[in-house]
Amino acid sequence: MDDLDLPLLDLLVEDTFLEDMTRQELLGFAIYAVFALFMVAVIFREVRSHRAANDLEGGAKKPVAESLHLDLTVQDEGLETKVMLTRAFIYLAWLLGFVGLASVFGMLPAVFMFVILYMRIEGNEPWKLVMSCAVGLVLFSWGLFDYLLALPWPQTVIGDIIPALKGVIPSI
Repeated sequence: MDDLDLPLLDLLVEDTFLEDMTRQELLGFAIYAVFALFMVAVIFREVRSHRAANDLEGGAKKPVAESLHLDLTVQDEGLETKVMLTRAFIYLAWLLGFVGLASVFGMLPAVFMFVILYMRIEGNEPWKLVMSCAVGLVLFSWGLFDYLLALPWPQTVIGDIIPALKGVIPSI
């Protein structure tokens, strides 16, 4: 692990697939791991609160507005737990697909592909809206992370296979 001397971290990383990672790769891995744990916690919290709302004394339903903040509206009144879990895992699959796209093609192409696929397949949105959102988000991300913040992009599979693409597409 580069020049940083952290015995506990060395003990955790020793003899694992993490041992060959740089600090930057470990940070990325840690961020993804924390995000995944957060998503699992959110899903379990929602399932528990949904069950609690359906199990009130006398069969009374808990008003939706009590558990919400801001101006959000929830239309899950009477929604079965199985349906809610299925929807949550479908969304989790979309997010994992995004991570997979990003590791293979790079962040900017992954954002572009994800927005198009998600908005067309899940949202059934018109092409004009889909393309304007995809292009706008890619340009915003490129401008912020590459131009203004000058952050290094993580390595990608396709960037390792075809190094000439690194000079053409910033995030590869």
